[in-house]
Amino acid sequence: MPTASRRSPDGVRSPRPPGPGPCRRHRAGALHRPRPAPAAPWGDRLRRGRSGQVPRDADPGVAAAPGGADVALWGWARGPARPTPRAARSRSAGPVLPPIDPGVRGGPTQLRPPGRDRGGGARRGGRSTARAVQADPHPLSPPIPGPHRARGRLCHRGREAALADTDPSTRSAAPWPSARGGPLGLGLGQGLGGSIGAGPRALAHLETAGPVLATPVIDEHEHVFVGSADHGLYAFDPRGQEILWRFDAGARIEASVALVGSEPAQLVVPCTDGVLYGLGPGGDEVWRYDLVAQRPRLSPSAGHGWRSSPVCGASGLVVIGNDDFHVYGFEADGTLRWATPTGLPVRSAPAITADGSVLVAGTDLNVVCLEPEGGRICWRRGVGNLVTGGIAASETLAIVATAGGAVHALDIASGAIRWTRSLGSPILGSVAALGEGGGWVVGTADGRLVALGPTGQLRWSVFLAAPLRSSPAVSPGEGGGIIYVGASDGRLHAVGADGRRRWTFDPWSERDAPRGVALGSVALGRTGVAVASLSGDVLYV
Repeated sequence: MPTASRRSPDGVRSPRPPGPGPCRRHRAGALHRPRPAPAAPWGDRLRRGRSGQVPRDADPGVAAAPGGADVALWGWARGPARPTPRAARSRSAGPVLPPIDPGVRGGPTQLRPPGRDRGGGARRGGRSTARAVQADPHPLSPPIPGPHRARGRLCHRGREAALADTDPSTRSAAPWPSARGGPLGLGLGQGLGGSIGAGPRALAHLETAGPVLATPVIDEHEHVFVGSADHGLYAFDPRGQEILWRFDAGARIEASVALVGSEPAQLVVPCTDGVLYGLGPGGDEVWRYDLVAQRPRLSPSAGHGWRSSPVCGASGLVVIGNDDFHVYGFEADGTLRWATPTGLPVRSAPAITADGSVLVAGTDLNVVCLEPEGGRICWRRGVGNLVTGGIAASETLAIVATAGGAVHALDIASGAIRWTRSLGSPILGSVAALGEGGGWVVGTADGRLVALGPTGQLRWSVFLAAPLRSSPAVSPGEGGGIIYVGASDGRLHAVGADGRRRWTFDPWSERDAPRGVALGSVALGRTGVAVASLSGDVLYV
């Protein structure tokens, strides 16, 4: 057999062992020469373009721009946060905005960073330094009674919301403690009774430097907590117009956080680098669970990010799925109770039933029921297609929707399928429970909001003109309550339980923000609703 040869630097061919050699791209050590990562332009992190494109740092394959993230709240300075090592990550407080005269219609004070008309400013000791300039004095909307939103600011508008009666022994003190409003995943609010009104307005607007891919959560003080792809977890008070703190997680936050316990409640924060944080009410780190450090034999090619939203049961059990094919159960103090393999990554929010059973839908096209003590699998049921949303658990049924357009009702005790309803269009969100009379409501990718009866019969269908990729939320009230859902065209819709439209709100019509940016799932508070978008904006309406 002839021997292969290669040419040395002096031009002399030297023999080499037979066999397949490296390709031309990998010769001369190119395989071991690191390629510099493309740097994202700093301007891409400061603002999105007119086309509404997501900032370049939303792509996990693109290196982050120097200087870290920048934030704006009602005109607050966009100052680049200095990147810190994981051990030193902490909260940073934001400024309190001065009160606004309710009678002023235009020209409020805007806070901008020094040296730039717009964009990043300096940060010192975790705080943003800013100077005051005068905004263009022209109104954005006709005068309305009471406080209103003027250019560059958001303030209160006089209105009252009827509070629904709740049972404190069975419901959390927080109106929306997790991604789907509670451990059952029903998408039911408990404080905001009825509709916001015929003329909804954005009462608060938080702008982050990266896409927000998860649903906000709201505590008993009406404080809103939301994570962003800019590595920050934000806590802000929409009624007091104040950023309470910002926690630098050092990695993207793509799932919702969860409130655990009560007075004071802790926050469980999942990150894509495999670290699960427990934060105190002031944003201080209480505990952490580093999945990569705890599992040293984990394959480097295996995923380990937390992209599933955690839920907390009545017993204090915190359940969350991971990209490493496992479902984890934690104590409220971060102690690992059990870990159960499922077969493929788990990215949807689990549900915890009234008797403590854990329901999980993985990317392996199965729904799994786990017992709460040791995480043992009780049953596994295939649903024939991918489940991208969470599970809604009633007393006896687990309701799950698939990307194939089917809604399945599974018996919680045995896993048997009780009924199936095909809607003919992919369903990418979760199912929500209707109030009076029972039933379920879900959005479809062809723009329909569909209501089903308790046994799967079709009640009504409303076309909302844009794909619905988020999960609806239901506020109980007279006549079955109001259904709130965000659409992919950036509009927020309110539909009655009888299928009649109440109002449609375009939040981008009154602010300098990209139009047509998809809204995520809605969180219901006691005096308003919170919703986030892929543009990095978080609205409180």
